[in-house]
Amino acid sequence: MAWAEKLASGNYRGGYRRPGSTRKYYVDGTFARKRDAREAAQEAEVRARRETQKREGKLTGRTTWGDWWDQIVQSRTSVSDSDGPERTIVERYVRPRWGEVPLNKIEQPDVQAWVDALAAGTAPEWRRDHPPAPKYVRNIFELFRVSIAQAVKTRVLAASPCADIRLRRVPRKRLPYITVDDARSMRLRQDFQDAVDFGLETGLRPGELCGLHAHGIDWSTGWLSVREVFVTRKHMIRPWPKDQDVRQVPLSKKALEILRRRLDGRDPTEGCGIPHSDGGTCRSALVFLRDNGKPMTPPALRDAIRRTGRDGGAYALRRGYATRVGPSLPAFDLARFMGHSSLDYTAGYVQETPAARDRALAALGEPTELTVVEQRGAERGANLDRTRPDDTARKDGTNAG
Repeated sequence: MAWAEKLASGNYRGGYRRPGSTRKYYVDGTFARKRDAREAAQEAEVRARRETQKREGKLTGRTTWGDWWDQIVQSRTSVSDSDGPERTIVERYVRPRWGEVPLNKIEQPDVQAWVDALAAGTAPEWRRDHPPAPKYVRNIFELFRVSIAQAVKTRVLAASPCADIRLRRVPRKRLPYITVDDARSMRLRQDFQDAVDFGLETGLRPGELCGLHAHGIDWSTGWLSVREVFVTRKHMIRPWPKDQDVRQVPLSKKALEILRRRLDGRDPTEGCGIPHSDGGTCRSALVFLRDNGKPMTPPALRDAIRRTGRDGGAYALRRGYATRVGPSLPAFDLARFMGHSSLDYTAGYVQETPAARDRALAALGEPTELTVVEQRGAERGANLDRTRPDDTARKDGTNAG
């Protein structure tokens, strides 16, 4: 039961009892009115009770989607750089439709009808006079899908009503990506050059790359556990990646060389010196530090790349990795290495290249065309070279040399 207490200042603070009869107080401020303090404490009491039920595995399918989201959002967006956009999507589009609906009453046909209405611009939640872009509808649905997937993962639900939902196709457009040759020509300072090269070898998200700790490296097997993320807005480490899905990424010889160089002469157990969102004590060193010894941040990496004239920032590295290795990997393996739960998202990272066109034509039995290679001076026009662009071909179709 919640109550309000008058303080010496004349304001009121709200109090309540957590499960187990522990006295707690509302900590986000005091109130001029006693009623406001008591109501704030009542809300905090309900949140605490639900959190205990979630932790003890006592939440059921009768829990409403709104209550469920309020529980998982504590771990998802309070330590994320995407909390602003997520909050907008939830409060404007998802909660009005599903907030009061029990999880076990959400059915696939209803989800499909909701998505169709959003796409057509007829949903009450969409308050504009024209349909939203297919990509934005996809973002709305994806956030909802992730929340439902978490309910299935924790066995609050037995199956997901988001299976086989049909979304309008997002028009494919070419996005900037960085190739190995591009990276070689950047001539960055060594700390940033190592980060760029490592991104092209592993496909890590910028926050995952900057938050990489030494304990995630398995030197004996050549695998990397992607766990921690550097959260720029909070300047802290979140000890789990996106969607709390720790994944394994294979390390190439070049990636291992970079890791050895970045950790050379350092104590890998020295701790990162950055607060962790779970309050734990860190006993592992950050891999990527700047030359001044400070942590490398995603904005710093992005700006370093942009100063070289490349578009796309640090995510262009991730697209470069997918474009480079995608044609040689089964789609599910690539999605797993990149941390995607949907092949559609992975497909958006693999860009069209001359090499992809070459492979398709070869599969049709068409021989590779002769390419004229121009030379300088007396050699100009003297050679005809039968070339096949590889996966590091430049985006304009020419070889970087």
